[in-house]
Amino acid sequence: MNFIERLKGAARVMFGRNAFTMAGLPATALSDISASKIELWRDIYADKSPWLSRNKLTLGVAPLVCKSLATLATLECGINVSDTSEQERIATAAEGSLAMTQKQGALTRAQAIDAAFEQVRTELRQRAEVALALGGMAFKPVFTGNEIHIDFVAADSFYPVSYSAAGEITGAVFIEKKRRKDKTYFRVETHEMGKDGAYTITNRAFRSEGGGGMGVSCQLAEVEEWARIQPEVTLSNITSPLFAYFKVPGANREYPDSPLGVSVFSAAESSGTLEEADRQFQRLMWEFEGGELAIDASQDAFKTRRLEDGKFVPTLPEGKERLYRVNTLMQEGGSEGIFSTFNPALRDANFINGLNEILMRIEDQCGVARGTLSDISEISRTATELRISRQRTYATVTGIQGALERALAKLAGAIDELCDLYAITPAGAWDIAFAWDDSVVTDADTERERDLNEVRERLMMPWEYRVKWYGESEEEAKARLAENAEKDLEAALAEKTKERLPRG
Repeated sequence: MNFIERLKGAARVMFGRNAFTMAGLPATALSDISASKIELWRDIYADKSPWLSRNKLTLGVAPLVCKSLATLATLECGINVSDTSEQERIATAAEGSLAMTQKQGALTRAQAIDAAFEQVRTELRQRAEVALALGGMAFKPVFTGNEIHIDFVAADSFYPVSYSAAGEITGAVFIEKKRRKDKTYFRVETHEMGKDGAYTITNRAFRSEGGGGMGVSCQLAEVEEWARIQPEVTLSNITSPLFAYFKVPGANREYPDSPLGVSVFSAAESSGTLEEADRQFQRLMWEFEGGELAIDASQDAFKTRRLEDGKFVPTLPEGKERLYRVNTLMQEGGSEGIFSTFNPALRDANFINGLNEILMRIEDQCGVARGTLSDISEISRTATELRISRQRTYATVTGIQGALERALAKLAGAIDELCDLYAITPAGAWDIAFAWDDSVVTDADTERERDLNEVRERLMMPWEYRVKWYGESEEEAKARLAENAEKDLEAALAEKTKERLPRG
């Protein structure tokens, strides 16, 4: 079975993705809404929601939720890849010192993986934001000949074609697009895990010249960056896919068995509250616009100027054209006068309260605390209520962090496989560790003051406090406390000595 046929069949079985369109063939009906949902989430995230077709004014709630959760999830994220064998470090140093080995480019396996992760550390927050909007993202390491680069493939360019009984994606198609003048090129790269460690990577190129779909098949060499890519490669002894998939945590209510994640705002979108928030915001803005102070003035109250067509028009005061609405107030028998003030009472409070209620519903549906989007200043909240509300954000953020950690650990494994394939570094044991910030629930200043009180009341040892708040080891903390105690004793003795010296 050729590549196109495999792609068609796998996509139909998996989630109804229109593989015919992907391959530039006649489109077929989708068997579910997975494809259209991803496209809808992408449009909503880009402030191009379908309900904005007539009025572009939007609150931008969806991208705000994604940005907030991505920031909280990746805040002060620490990723460290290190050697797990002390003997390996000693052996590396014995070959000519670790520093000299690094200088010559012969990194250890852990150092090579950690170097590749520098790009992840730099881009994780912005990539996570897009992934949260579209339900997931693939991380694919690529060896460029000089270094390992990470391709972050969004959900609208990543299509799983096979997965294990545990729901882990084992085969996928990646789409890369390049524009060259009036032509658009697509590269379709498929990864398939076979039996006995066989791993097949197939690349095909398509060219579109302004039409729909992916156009017609063409040579990879038509795009300079793809010229060296082989159409098909079969690798052996591969134990895991050469990519990792970050699946946004959350149930797919329509397709629970789907290997794909769902957008963090999917519940708010499907329930219609995202749309209603924009509608209500538009109503509020219309109320402000419609209630603007204006003066209905007779055209006889202004000087006139003659246009080129011979007509006369009133000349309004410069800079105040928006204030006056010129008409013919003084009709025969009328009593309006030359000027009439238009100053209606605004109903903004009602619109704002309604909008606030909608935003609170969206917060509940997106799993974030009250006050993230809404205004809770007018609502009485106890400390317990606030903490419970913040726990909702904590649960969402920790779920995202856990999913990221699993995906990044698999990415490290894929990089490890690349190091073996291209003999980038010698084999070696390594370990990856993650550190996530948890201040989303705990207020650091409040917790620190509480710990200080516990030290004063002898409920916490001073060295425990230093370990927690200064990042010291137990030995370092105890040594620093002993050093400080010695200095305090010396200062006290010096003060006593000074007191005993005769004055005058």
